[in-house]
Amino acid sequence: MRQGLWAAGAGLCMLFLVAPTRGADEATIQRAIDRGVAYLKGKQEKDGKWAYEEIGATSLCALTLLECGVPPTDAQIQKAAAAVREAAITVEKTYSIALSIMFLDRLSEPVDVALIESLTIRLLAGQDPATGGWGYNCPAISADEANRLRKTLLQQNQLTTAKPGEGSKPAEGPRAPKDFKDLPREIQAQWSNVNAGGGGGGNLGVSGDNSNTQFATLGLWVGRRQGIPVEKGLALVETRFRKMQMQDGGWPYSPSPGGMPLGPGPGGANLMGSTRTMTCAGLIGLAAGYGVGTETALRTARPGADLTKVLQNLPDPGNDPQIKAALKALANFIDNTNKPNNPPAAPAAGPGGGPPAGLGGGLNAPGMMNRSPLHYFLWSVERVAVCYGLENIEGREWYRWGSDILLGQQSGEGSWGGDEPGAAYADTCFALLFLKRANLASDLSATIRSRKTALRGGNSLAN
Repeated sequence: MRQGLWAAGAGLCMLFLVAPTRGADEATIQRAIDRGVAYLKGKQEKDGKWAYEEIGATSLCALTLLECGVPPTDAQIQKAAAAVREAAITVEKTYSIALSIMFLDRLSEPVDVALIESLTIRLLAGQDPATGGWGYNCPAISADEANRLRKTLLQQNQLTTAKPGEGSKPAEGPRAPKDFKDLPREIQAQWSNVNAGGGGGGNLGVSGDNSNTQFATLGLWVGRRQGIPVEKGLALVETRFRKMQMQDGGWPYSPSPGGMPLGPGPGGANLMGSTRTMTCAGLIGLAAGYGVGTETALRTARPGADLTKVLQNLPDPGNDPQIKAALKALANFIDNTNKPNNPPAAPAAGPGGGPPAGLGGGLNAPGMMNRSPLHYFLWSVERVAVCYGLENIEGREWYRWGSDILLGQQSGEGSWGGDEPGAAYADTCFALLFLKRANLASDLSATIRSRKTALRGGNSLAN
């Protein structure tokens, strides 16, 4: 029933999934993508990983290659998948958990279902129920759960007769989540424990940061396709971001140092200054709230209800004052971001004397590769734009703006960034995902676009 209702609504949603017009010419962009793909493939180690201490780096690189058209049957993708599967059994870092979910879901191999289920439960257990946020770590799983996953993976591999990658189906368009009743009893028990408040501990008493939180949000949204009820967790995310929005419409990296309480709404006290990447994170958090609301309304609609009318009666994200304010703030950040060949401008202090506005947080965070603020921001803008279906953000042609920057920055070997160990991998992935306009949560995009008429004030829709 759940899938039937959702699929009926998704049919209407798909009318909105039209790609925006590209700014630069297709051939030039494709050459840049091809060179970036060749660079990433050339940096993979013999063990299937990209050299970084956390498996999230390998998940991000392999996910990027898939998004750039490398087939799931490719030998390097399969080597990366084997490495991610092995590490994912016990991984505890929030970034790595979320990226592993997104990669394995995109790969779409039946053998990975058990891992995605377990990883999604781990994310739920790592959320702080008081603030709705995540820090760097999620609780470790039990030895029994680790053994169960190893046995399940072994059994699945033995039962699979297809060649590696043959069962893979790229995630194209909305995909309906499964039902909770279809989950293994061990996963149902773990979810019940977490939902009752007994499975947390990764960040309890710690407000977390919005960079970890946005990755966890995307991981939960993707992981819910396996039937894990994530509505409560995503509702907490929406509440967090609605409380933390600043007077300028943006969001900070985190509450003030020391774990001070969240402020009481827009412009709340005890918050650091707005940053450009975290403003994008806030918009993704609000989108997740609308996505959950849409699915809940469709799932709980009375039998025989006109689902088109159900959608029409839901609040319109295009009229949400917090979304409107955030898009204006994002447009200002775009205006103040360095253009090609221009020297970097000295960043201004954030509101209330916080960190400089526009700098991303957690750039050298445990579990995530070192990365430049610029490339992380470009990918953040791209994720917001494809999620909300925007050609323009307050009149700014985001794709033309970003692709011009990236095409002028690509190195001779095809990479972007690279000042720190591992940074070239992350920055190259962010650049490629931007140029491909990758949509890692197309079903979230569909729910958002089904509920809005227009985002007014210069935000043109891709439909």
